[in-house]
Amino acid sequence: MARFVLISDTTLSCAYRDFPLLYFLPCAPTEILPSAVYRYLKGSPAAAIDGRASRAPYSIRKLEASLLKESSPDEVVVAHEDYIENFIDEETEVIGLTTMDPLGLGPLAASYAVLFATQNPPYVRREFEALTRRVNRARAGKKAKLIVGGPGVWELVVLPEEMNHLGIDYAFQGEADDIVSDLFRFVTDQQGGSNEFYRGFQTSDGESRKRWVDDDRFISRHRFSRQFPSLEDIPEIVNPSMRGLVEVMRGCGIGCDFCEVTLRPPRYYPTEKIKREIEVNVRAGISHPWLHSDEIFTYQHGRNFSPNSEALEDLFRAVMGAEGVAGMNPTHGRISVPAAYPELLARLSGIVKAGPSNWVGMQVGIETGSDRLAKIHMPNKTLPLRVGPDGSWEDIVREGTYAMNRCYWRPALTLQVGQMEETP
Repeated sequence: MARFVLISDTTLSCAYRDFPLLYFLPCAPTEILPSAVYRYLKGSPAAAIDGRASRAPYSIRKLEASLLKESSPDEVVVAHEDYIENFIDEETEVIGLTTMDPLGLGPLAASYAVLFATQNPPYVRREFEALTRRVNRARAGKKAKLIVGGPGVWELVVLPEEMNHLGIDYAFQGEADDIVSDLFRFVTDQQGGSNEFYRGFQTSDGESRKRWVDDDRFISRHRFSRQFPSLEDIPEIVNPSMRGLVEVMRGCGIGCDFCEVTLRPPRYYPTEKIKREIEVNVRAGISHPWLHSDEIFTYQHGRNFSPNSEALEDLFRAVMGAEGVAGMNPTHGRISVPAAYPELLARLSGIVKAGPSNWVGMQVGIETGSDRLAKIHMPNKTLPLRVGPDGSWEDIVREGTYAMNRCYWRPALTLQVGQMEETP
């Protein structure tokens, strides 16, 4: 049986009727949305093949690919959520669980709670609690350790007592593509890793300065070692990802002081690496890849974060030219580039065949309506335009949205409240 069982928060493994805005449905409060409606809109998880997930969140596929460098396919299982118990027995050493919003503290869940004036938990928390109960029942009396990772680990940093409540042995913070085999050995036998792992977590103070906190329930990359895998150490997925998502880069570099991603160095995937991952998904019948980045317009960017038009067009052409690809869309990008370079956006739209019946969706962070706060917290987000000489932040947002709409791009705009130095 499997030595390593990889699973994900169950809210990450469903199709949500193939309607992208429904991906946010699990953030809804349980008190407000009837459970029957939630279950219907959520839909079914991806199919199972011999109990394994036929499609899985991209982060799980990355860890799977890394583990398979040292372990056999029989030893590494990405379990379908309906068959988790089938793979956990006396031989299982580690159960790795990835999550995005385990305690329902994420931005959208918090926004819904305020909007509806409720303290009832969102579905995402209820499902995470149910999942950990299942896992703990399955591993009761066995040696398997439960380790949780993923972007939602910060919530366990805020409320570490929840780890005891949920029966979690360890939480891992950070990227683990290159060290997951070492990490699982460390979790299993507590031997070695003294120069590789730190027993604690990284956080920041009120002025966005990093600090390290000792805590035996948490594991992170050692504070005096390399914090991030190099491009060469990031493996390529070998099995299909949910929604055909593939990375084109990692990190951002824009430097917004409220964003953890900006702490990660940018690493740009070459087009051949991207195409190989797309081919994995195409073989599974996924013809519309999602190109994931935290800021697509910084892909191999130029000076002052000006877009590298040639690199972006080459990237889009390579994806659209891959056999079996019928369309694509990026996940995130900043609004200032369409405002400053509408002709670039028009060329990209031509490559992806955007039009009245083929809109390109992308999430865009506006974050504030204030010029003052934009200059304080995200001065590079407006580049290559500058607030003041090139107009207000409102002007830049308006022009960028206009350019995107003209080119059949539909931005999903996000805003924040509660930034430091914000006034009523």
